[in-house]
Amino acid sequence: MLYIQKVHEKWSIFSQMEKARKKIASAIDGIKNLVVNIDFDVDEKISSENCCLTNIVRHGFPEDPRCLAYDPVQKLLAVGSGHGCIRLLGKASVDYHLKHNIDEPVTHVQFLVNEGGFITALRDDSLHLWNYRQKKPGIVHSLKLSKEHITCTHLPFQSKWLYVGTDRGNVYFVCLATFELSTYVINWNKAIDLSCRTHPGGVRQLALCPTDQSRLLIVFDKGPICIWNLQARESERFATDQPPVRCANWQYDGKQFICGHANGSLTVWSLKKSDEPVQKTVPHGANCRAITHLIWQHNNENEPIVAFAGGMPNDDGVLPALTVLRAKSSATVLEMDHPIIAICPLNSSPFSNIPQHPAAIGVLLKNDLIVVDLTTPGYPCFESPYPMDIHESPVTYVAYFSDCPVDLTAALILVGRNQRRQGARVSDKPFPITGGMERECATGHQELLLTGHEDGSLKFWHASSENLHAMYKLKTGRHFEKIDDTSVVSYAVTDVRLCLDSRLLLVSSACGQVTLFRFVKTESSQEISVVTLAQLCSSFTIGNNNGDENHHVNSNSSSTRGELKRQVEAVLSNDSRSTITTECSEEVENLTPIKVRGGALRRPAGYQPELLCQIPWGEGHVPEKITAMALNSAYGVVAIGTYAGVALVDIVTYTLIYSWSNTELYGRESITAMALNSAYGVVAIGTYAGVALVDIVTYTLIYSWSNTELYGRESVNFSLPSQNSDASPLENMHSSSIGSSMSSNNSSKAFVRLNTEFKQRSNEFSKRPMLTKAQSMAAQQHYSSTIDSPQNHSNGDFILKDPPQQASRSPSLSSLDRIGLPECVTSLTFINCCSKKGNSKSEPCLWLGMSTGACVAFNLILPADRIVNSVVVAPSGSVIRLQDQVLFIGFLNRQFCVIEAGAEQYKDPNKDSGPTSANLEANLQNKVVTKNSLSPTFTNGQESSVSYEEFSQIAILVSEKEARILSLPGYHSLFHYKPEIPFVKAKTTHVRGYPTLMCLNAAGSIVILSLPSLRLLFQSQLFRSSVDIGDPICQKTDLSENGLGVYMATPSEIQKFTTCSELSSQVAECSGELFVPCDMPEPPKTSFFKGVSTLFGNQKDSIDLDAIFNENPSTTATAGMKSVARIIPSASTASPNMDHAHSKGISAGQAATMAIQNLHERGDRLNAVVDATENLRNNAMNLQSRSSKLVEKYEKKKWYQL
Repeated sequence: MLYIQKVHEKWSIFSQMEKARKKIASAIDGIKNLVVNIDFDVDEKISSENCCLTNIVRHGFPEDPRCLAYDPVQKLLAVGSGHGCIRLLGKASVDYHLKHNIDEPVTHVQFLVNEGGFITALRDDSLHLWNYRQKKPGIVHSLKLSKEHITCTHLPFQSKWLYVGTDRGNVYFVCLATFELSTYVINWNKAIDLSCRTHPGGVRQLALCPTDQSRLLIVFDKGPICIWNLQARESERFATDQPPVRCANWQYDGKQFICGHANGSLTVWSLKKSDEPVQKTVPHGANCRAITHLIWQHNNENEPIVAFAGGMPNDDGVLPALTVLRAKSSATVLEMDHPIIAICPLNSSPFSNIPQHPAAIGVLLKNDLIVVDLTTPGYPCFESPYPMDIHESPVTYVAYFSDCPVDLTAALILVGRNQRRQGARVSDKPFPITGGMERECATGHQELLLTGHEDGSLKFWHASSENLHAMYKLKTGRHFEKIDDTSVVSYAVTDVRLCLDSRLLLVSSACGQVTLFRFVKTESSQEISVVTLAQLCSSFTIGNNNGDENHHVNSNSSSTRGELKRQVEAVLSNDSRSTITTECSEEVENLTPIKVRGGALRRPAGYQPELLCQIPWGEGHVPEKITAMALNSAYGVVAIGTYAGVALVDIVTYTLIYSWSNTELYGRESITAMALNSAYGVVAIGTYAGVALVDIVTYTLIYSWSNTELYGRESVNFSLPSQNSDASPLENMHSSSIGSSMSSNNSSKAFVRLNTEFKQRSNEFSKRPMLTKAQSMAAQQHYSSTIDSPQNHSNGDFILKDPPQQASRSPSLSSLDRIGLPECVTSLTFINCCSKKGNSKSEPCLWLGMSTGACVAFNLILPADRIVNSVVVAPSGSVIRLQDQVLFIGFLNRQFCVIEAGAEQYKDPNKDSGPTSANLEANLQNKVVTKNSLSPTFTNGQESSVSYEEFSQIAILVSEKEARILSLPGYHSLFHYKPEIPFVKAKTTHVRGYPTLMCLNAAGSIVILSLPSLRLLFQSQLFRSSVDIGDPICQKTDLSENGLGVYMATPSEIQKFTTCSELSSQVAECSGELFVPCDMPEPPKTSFFKGVSTLFGNQKDSIDLDAIFNENPSTTATAGMKSVARIIPSASTASPNMDHAHSKGISAGQAATMAIQNLHERGDRLNAVVDATENLRNNAMNLQSRSSKLVEKYEKKKWYQL
């Protein structure tokens, strides 16, 4: 019986080969006529002025943090980081990202308290004065030291001078008004004691005495500390017998200061006793690490509180910690997950000469920013309003939806409100950083951001306008059994498909498994269905999978019936409810190290796993990579592509519909033998169906035979064509066809593959090795836009190892860099369209884009009852050729509106009933995304001249090296665009409502093309470096509707941008404020006894530092300062000082606030004037009354009675 079946199958192949041979002449001629241009003009309303590239907001934790600063009046926090970036943080939604013109890290930040400015110091020894009173902060002045490196900076409150310490131990002073160096310099040799024989090192820290501005505390790198008298120009005290000092801080009364040492000890020094410290303690015992940061504060009861970072024992496994000491017996150690970079007290007053208890301490870690509540016992952390935990696990994938349904956002917030960080105690008090004015919503629609992470978690973020808040977190690997060796299996998210209407979620992981999640509002327990996709494993085959491998698909009725028969057999042999129902169940289990948890498990509300598509691992230890995925809830089908093939899974019945290998997608015939003669310029190719000779000089078919013609037939005489010296091989290809029919009814590749070695495998068909593939670039360029019928071309696997000299003139040699790359599906798109040529009836289809540039369409026959009947897949009969890998496939309707496949509306499985037939028909219809009033139109009424049989829909095909617009079902080429730089990502979007195509090219630039004419509208640089199609940044970049997009700017930060000029202007108008005008707190009252001592003791309450630093310098000193530092010209150099910048940099909101404040002040003054006038009136009346009484008293008296 088996023998008869094989004979029947071979006879079928031979008869089909005979028919194909007779039609070869007409087929070759028909290839040239398949692409026909339709001439018409389109009136597109979009122009280049509507496009721009603007960064909206950046979220996340700053990469490579370096320093921290706090403004106690404006309530703003500044974080300096690597690459010259600064983050200014205030209340929720007040998050600004600033950047210098250079990429040097920011090492120091100092706020000009309540003045709307701050100073930054970079690693290249430059100082920059920023003004943030305006909506767009900018640099006012810049200064760069040329001979010394900046090691520390210090800016006292309300001081006009910035103190700068250098690596040579010198201290310089910078005037903030002019940003120039003063001639007053503290040299290291004058600051140290004469007994010190070595250089003290660089200046580690500077601190001015809170009560005496003439005393400056200087901490040197090698340990020495001294107090420099600015007025007397001498060092008052010096200590060298202690361990090296790493940090220091003054007491509020200015009589003592505390030092943290390299051995983990703390010492307290008094100004009255300079020989030895008055107190010394080692909080964590001997042999400890250095104390790097130190805070010494007092509350109103004069109770001291000391907080320091470091000082922990040197034992292995000890975590970084923040230690808080209160009084003498209370010590609290707060362990941190990451190294501590800087700490900063969040005081309520900017004055340092009064006792104040900080409400909190800001702790900047290497990978996090936390705020510790010091007013609550146990010192819990505040819940941060900023999304600083995006990189909690490294981000591996980003998906962005700029127009998300409101009900989906509300549902995610509802199910995610109970999710809290495990084991973390959060303070109940409000967040203490409340500066700035929050931004208004500029977009007007809900935005959803999904981030996939390395640990398998998937986070849902509410990203509307300039906000980013975590809503829900899903752990996609929780439904798998635990594995002892976690290094073998990775659940990192590699791809995500979310249906916004039905809320279905499809997630693929690095372990090669695809899981379908369904959103459920309540807790439920159910068993996970499993479908095994063995065909998608490159190294796994089964005996009877998908029928005979020689049975190929075609577009006629008989092939459709055969396809149905094979699909039914595949469905019957691949039950979905368990992993042990297939014929190869035991082998699959051995090749899949991860297992699904069995039984019905209770799961919380939210996304719950419903279906797992399990793919065996190659050789049992290499997971298969998912190259493309597609999900359609209306069709109830999931498509999955790998390097081995593609599979369709029914998500209604949880069964495998069908799977193809990559060779079956075209119906490629296997090669049994081949030979090449470079001298003759001829290659001979043998398959199961016959033999063919191809001329590799002119790239033409010489002749082909079926196997039946090889015996008992007359010989065929032919002569080798001579090479045309005047025509290039590329021109010869345009005048002749490349392929012919060697296979039974299969489509083939429209390019030639060559082999220089003689391969003979006539008797070992089943054991012949897999051939490496190399694509001919010359043929690929010729057929870059050719639509091939499956019956027209042959297929062959050739290796071009040593090309003949005659063919060396062809540019096909430039494609040798692609040798060894496996062919795979790179794009999957569901759509309801007319994919069959000449048939204007729309049917559900699946479009496949290949890595070789081919686009194949399959029709889906969806039965009404999926339980009884299965889904049938039939080829449409056409293959579209593009250059290189297909990136995107989109569609327009006849009115040039962007359309998408229909989707099923969300229904609660516990409450809602099943869909009716009317709903099913409605769901199958495409969704029109573009408004008809904003879509392009035909010029001069040309629409009537184009028939529906040729022009019913439009296909948008984008590959690496070209974008093409084709009409359906006529398959006519309408528009074509070939970029200078290859594309790596593409998607349709709308700019001001007009349909456009937004692409990212390999140079890191955003390219905007109009639709449908593919006219270049805009191009601008998005990334500073080049991008390859396989780079991880492509997975971390997503383009969405309304010209919006996001990308991971750093491993811990995500950047949102827009390409719409209208949206960009709206964002600028709705942006918030950093600087909010507010009154300066009242200075502390001066003590009565201090005033008496100042009055009678002839002492000065404060010294005039301006007079000291602004002494008339000599010419030599001035020239010396110019050699030490130079002013860097900037765009705002025209502003002579900060006051001028303040007057020029007031925004509308600030002006309105100031006007309201002035009105209130004027009203208060008017009320005071009214009160004073009333008091004067009352006094006048009293005076008049007393005068009248006095007159009456003395009026009747005589003069002698007075």
